[in-house]
Amino acid sequence: MSKNFKRSARGLAPFGQVMGGALKDSFASRGGQDAGLFVSWTRIVGPEIAKMCVPEKLTCDSSQAQNTTLILRVAPGAALYVESYKAQILAHVHRFYGYPKIAHLRLFQAPLPKHKQVTPREVRQGEVPEGEEAHIQNVGDEGLQEALRALARTLYAPEPK
Repeated sequence: MSKNFKRSARGLAPFGQVMGGALKDSFASRGGQDAGLFVSWTRIVGPEIAKMCVPEKLTCDSSQAQNTTLILRVAPGAALYVESYKAQILAHVHRFYGYPKIAHLRLFQAPLPKHKQVTPREVRQGEVPEGEEAHIQNVGDEGLQEALRALARTLYAPEPK
């Protein structure tokens, strides 16, 4: 067995435990040890602002931990718009952390990285078995009945070929 795999007393270690170190090293090279900001950027600032800028690096002044700067890569032509929303972006980031971790925002214009457009998979639909339909009919709420039918159609869908 390769030495890259860590084992716990119950077998292989959980994925998050193994990958945590690798991700920590990767994000440390970007200037911070916090992957949450980079991964959750769209959720933090909203889709409109996230289309125009992405976090590039966190820099921390060696003398003061409170003097942290978030460097944002801004799409060409959107810098003025993002500049006008600096206070709101900082407020969103502070709310994400729960305290004012970032003291400054610095912007630089550069093309944003291209993200592969993910198309949702088609959900297979099957028939609800009669026994399951009888159980669903016993539920009093119609909205819940419809949700249970949709779940059953998905669960009992034929396997793809």
